[in-house]
Amino acid sequence: VESATDLPARDYGAHCDPWVSVTVLRDRRSIRRRPPAPVAFFRTKTIRHAHNPFYSQTFVTDIQKNEMKDISLHLTVMDQDRHCGSVEMGHTSITLKDAKQTVEEPEKFTTTQFIKESKKDCGEILFGLSYLPTAQRLSFSLIKINNIKQEKKEEEETLNPYLRIMMFNQSGRLVKKKKTTVKVNTKDPVFNETLNFEVAPGQLENLRFLVTLCNRRQVVDIIPMEDIAELINHESSDQEGSGPGGFSFGSDRNGRRESQGNQKDVCIGRIALGSTVRGEKERDHYKSVCDTPRQVFSMWHTVR
Repeated sequence: VESATDLPARDYGAHCDPWVSVTVLRDRRSIRRRPPAPVAFFRTKTIRHAHNPFYSQTFVTDIQKNEMKDISLHLTVMDQDRHCGSVEMGHTSITLKDAKQTVEEPEKFTTTQFIKESKKDCGEILFGLSYLPTAQRLSFSLIKINNIKQEKKEEEETLNPYLRIMMFNQSGRLVKKKKTTVKVNTKDPVFNETLNFEVAPGQLENLRFLVTLCNRRQVVDIIPMEDIAELINHESSDQEGSGPGGFSFGSDRNGRRESQGNQKDVCIGRIALGSTVRGEKERDHYKSVCDTPRQVFSMWHTVR
C-alpha cells in the first residue's frame, strides 16, 4: 500500500486520521453464490491529520499457485475518528487476474484506483431544531428512531441505544457535548427529550453539530454463590454502611453483577448538521433554523 490522495475532511470540519485495511479474499466457486472467504487481513499504520497520506507498507501472505485465479484484494480506507470510532471513507477491489499476477512469470504491478463510498443506512431519526436569539439557545428536540440496523458482527449484542450530540467550532474543535438517557433493549427507541446548547447569534452560522447513535454495552459477570458469601464477609469487615452486610456492588439472587468493564460503547451511525456540511438535507435543515429563528423545524434523517 503506497499512498492515498485527496481524502475529504470530516463533516464537522476536523482533519481525518486515515489507515487502510487490506483483506485477501478467495472466491468460492459454488452454485449457491456464497461470498468470498477471507484468507488474510492486514492494516497500515494510522497517519494523523493527513488528506494525502503516504504509507509505503508491504504485506506478505502465502497462496497456492492453483488458487491465484480465485484471489482478490479488498482495500478499505478508514478514518480513526475519536468521537465515532473507525469510519469507512471508501473502498476498492482488484483481482490477481486483473493485476496480471496469474501468468507464468508475473512482474510487479502498480495501479491507482478511485475509492467508492459505501451507502450506509442505520435507521431513520426524527428530531426538531429551533433557535431562540434572546436566550442564545439552540434546542434539539429528539423524538424517536425507527428500525435501528446494526452490522452483522454486532447483531448478537443487546441494543441499548442513546444519542450523543457534539458541538464543534469552525476549526473542528469539540466545544460541548450532551447525551440522552439510554433506552434498554429496543430497535425503535422513543426519546422525547430536549438538549439545549448555548450559542451566540454570531456563532450560529459557523458551528457544526454531530449527532451520534450509540449502543451502551453492559457486561454481566457471573459469580458463584460461595464467592458472594466470601465477599460479603470480607466487605463487612473492611467497610461499613455500603448496603446489607457492607456489600458494595449490586447483585441478584443468581449472583450476577453488572460491571462496565473496559468495553467502549459502539457508535452505530451519525448525522452531521451545519451550514457547510456535505449532506444536502442536513444542510437545509440547519439553514432553515438560522434563517427563521423562534420556529421549530422537524425532519426525518437517515442515520449513516
